[in-house]
Amino acid sequence: MRSILKTLIPFIFGTVIAYPAVVSARHKQALKKDSITLTINFLQAAAKDTLTLRIGEHFVGWESAGPVKKYIALQNTKGRYVFKVPVSGSGGYFDIFAIIKIGKVYQTNQRAITALQFWEAGDKINIEIDNIEKATGIYSKCKFEGNNAIKYTARQELDKLISGFGNIDTDAYTTNRVLPDTISKRLAFYRPKMSPAAFQVLTADLTYTRLSHYLGGLVFNAKMAASDPKARELYEAIISAPKEMPPPNAHRSKMYLRYKMDLAKLYSIFDPTVKGDIFGSIVANNSGIIRDIMMVYYFNAYYKPIDAPKEYSTASRLIKNPVLSDHLKTYRYKLPGLQWADYELTDINGEKVKLSQFDNKIVLLDFWFTGCGYCALYYERVLSRIKKDFEGTDIAFLSISIDRNFNNWKASVASGEYTDESVHNFYTSGLGSDHPIAKENGINGGPYVVLLNKGRILSQYNTQELYNLDQLKSTLTRMLAK
Repeated sequence: MRSILKTLIPFIFGTVIAYPAVVSARHKQALKKDSITLTINFLQAAAKDTLTLRIGEHFVGWESAGPVKKYIALQNTKGRYVFKVPVSGSGGYFDIFAIIKIGKVYQTNQRAITALQFWEAGDKINIEIDNIEKATGIYSKCKFEGNNAIKYTARQELDKLISGFGNIDTDAYTTNRVLPDTISKRLAFYRPKMSPAAFQVLTADLTYTRLSHYLGGLVFNAKMAASDPKARELYEAIISAPKEMPPPNAHRSKMYLRYKMDLAKLYSIFDPTVKGDIFGSIVANNSGIIRDIMMVYYFNAYYKPIDAPKEYSTASRLIKNPVLSDHLKTYRYKLPGLQWADYELTDINGEKVKLSQFDNKIVLLDFWFTGCGYCALYYERVLSRIKKDFEGTDIAFLSISIDRNFNNWKASVASGEYTDESVHNFYTSGLGSDHPIAKENGINGGPYVVLLNKGRILSQYNTQELYNLDQLKSTLTRMLAK
């Protein structure tokens, strides 16, 4: 632990903005507006615990749709975690992560201990976090104080209120954008106490939360949605209604953008002009920065390997926002045909193994971490079954843990919950998601599943096909036959 802290300290200090001793009043004001300061009192923190701040401008639901930065902090002498970080743009979202205890067990990877919060340049906030032992930050109780703190208090209160309301009807998607009276009254109370932008973003997030949840539930499984009369009815109602205009500051609202992505998926199911084409639906039905954000997010969540090169070329041509255009380039690692680097991993005996040792094999890589329920589910429902069908073939199954603790990883391998000893088990040498194989390929959690052809040539990157037992079996059989 001490060696880890020595490594982190320069990085922690690197997040602090150093002010010159003599500076003009105008420059002081500019520096203040181009940064935010968060002072965290995490009630469950132990003395040597670290917290991580994740911050960016554009989010779709709970996932980033643009560049994000992460900052790490230790407790100061007063037991507080202080983040003073530069920001670009005038607003966005952040959340705080920690290694938390669920029941009697400390998780090996960090979990969010706050919900996503909307920041504005110049914010200076004190946050007290009381994390009830749950898996996500929505269960935390937070108290906010300081400059612009009221918008944080309002969001926490109204997020919880809106979650208590039931389902909505089709009319809500066509003509009715009115929030429940209880929400509207509280919004009216808070409105004069926050900036116009913060009010507009909060209003949009609240308005589209229930819309997105209902629509997202309908289109989660495209095959089922295609035969669902409720989904068809909703599509017909939307296309027959007047075209919806985006609310003010829509491009900053994570829930409006989530709704628009779900809507693009609905169109791809029923609109014959973009049948089965989510990317085509995004391009055809959106414009400006909203389209830019959605196209970038598409490569994070929905892309299809067979169409990826063409779609990437289209997105590169259409995206006008320079920040998003640069961020799109970070998704090039998903394009089929690229050769993966010859990464070095650690095996169960502590020996170093290079990926090139499997160059004569088709390789399925399963990335996971201890405590990841979906990782365990993928192993149980897919990997544990399919590997039996391809024993003795030119397919190698590599189980790669991004745990940071070697002994915890070995215990998880032995448990048989995430993997077993019949596959090739590897560990990212204590670096977790900072190991080059994870960091250079956008792997920051689990499960992530990657399929490489012989010679480490990328075939598929975390596609839905890799999570379906029958589809994966068909893909591997086809690759072996070539």
